[in-house]
Amino acid sequence: MTKGSNVYAVGKVATILDVSRGTVIRWVEEGKLSAFKLPSGHIRIKKTVIIDFLKQYNMPIPSELKNKIQKIMVLTGDKEMLPFINRSLKNFPEYVFETMVMDDHINASFTLGISKPDIFMLDLRIKNCCSEDLIRDISMMKEWDNMMVLLFSGYDEEVETGNYARGGVVLTKPWSSKQLKKQLDAHLYD
Repeated sequence: MTKGSNVYAVGKVATILDVSRGTVIRWVEEGKLSAFKLPSGHIRIKKTVIIDFLKQYNMPIPSELKNKIQKIMVLTGDKEMLPFINRSLKNFPEYVFETMVMDDHINASFTLGISKPDIFMLDLRIKNCCSEDLIRDISMMKEWDNMMVLLFSGYDEEVETGNYARGGVVLTKPWSSKQLKKQLDAHLYD
């Protein structure tokens, strides 16, 4: 396994989870932990599979696996956006996304301060919210300097004429997974 690898050998998984190699092999044989075999016969397990396994069995996620979990907050009044966003995020198997959806800008502003997401996705057409003011407020807060702001709208003219202080990335919905991946890659692999 190389540094930053997303695939682990049985011994490394055992070390990370503080169990024996035999326990990891048993979980694989029982189908609880999916894995693949190399031509040499050695077993390898993907990082995302390990994290899914831990979540399924309510086991704590070790800090070594947490370093690439990305928190995303989505502020939208369009309830159908979450499945669309989740499908788009499946293009990033090397990351685990924790996604929370808010439909109220006041609660979202409060939650932003508590949860400190890595990525904030804002629907420019959210009801009773001045998106430009919210973006301006976010850009003034130093603790959010590293947070990616991704704006989206279903209206091309809004995307083209908006004055967004933070200079967030703007996508027109429905966007393609490739468009979202390109923007997130630029942020996540920066």
